[in-house]
Amino acid sequence: MAPATFFEHQHLARRNSRVMVILFVLATIAVILAVDLVAASIYVWSASAPRDATLAQHYAAVPRALYAWASLGSALVIFAVSAFNVAKLGGSGAAVAQMVGARR
Repeated sequence: MAPATFFEHQHLARRNSRVMVILFVLATIAVILAVDLVAASIYVWSASAPRDATLAQHYAAVPRALYAWASLGSALVIFAVSAFNVAKLGGSGAAVAQMVGARR
């Protein structure tokens, strides 16, 4: 197998970047859903609902605003931390090396 050219490396890097962005979006969605589930569980646990209600009925009683605020809050935290890290890494290669703990 011949060594890859610059253009092959560039194509591979772009493809890997797309995959990483897709994985980041999927991970963000999964975290937001998990936070919503935890918030709804806390609401159900703390609410005084009839004992004979099913679990689905308990979760159906959770206000939609709770899901909206939990989703918005977790999304804001995720994107704020991401923006901070992008800004921190935007300096130079030295900033990246320092962030990962590289030594001279």
